[in-house]
Amino acid sequence: MKTNGEQHLLCFFQDISEKGRTDTLKKAKEMLEMATQVKEQQLKLEQEYSQRILKVITSRQLNNLRKAEGDFKEMLLKRIRAEQMKRQQQRQRNDGRLNNRRN
Repeated sequence: MKTNGEQHLLCFFQDISEKGRTDTLKKAKEMLEMATQVKEQQLKLEQEYSQRILKVITSRQLNNLRKAEGDFKEMLLKRIRAEQMKRQQQRQRNDGRLNNRRN
């Protein structure tokens, strides 16, 4: 089963012109295979991690830990997005002031 990103990548390469199509599609396929290998490695690591940590904590605690990690990641992403938006708005204000000074 392909992820959304993999599907978009395939569509991108399928939409290119005929010239070089075979080579490009071959490269796209290689990239998809590499992405699959990375996901398999991640799954393997996650399984190893789970087995090792379950020697120390209960499965309920592990589930709580994973939820906390996900919540923390989401909180960080929200902060990063908010900071990016704040910087973008500041740049727009600064650009507006600069344009007003020039006029």
